Amino acid sequence: MNLNYTFTPAIVRDLMAIEVSRQIVTLMVLPLEVTERLRREARGRSTHYLSAEQRRSETHGCYAARC
Repeated sequence: MNLNYTFTPAIVRDLMAIEVSRQIVTLMVLPLEVTERLRREARGRSTHYLSAEQRRSETHGCYAARC
């Protein structure tokens, strides 16, 4: 499969802006309180989704009362 892309000046400018933003975020140092809060929130989300996945596997994907 041979794909050809055309990069217009506007696309190149936007890609460069995305890269600048990415570097800023990568190099940013967050305060400890923010880091800890984000970790707690991420842990809560992963636990929530894991629990939902476990429920699906226990019911074999069926959520109805009579499956």
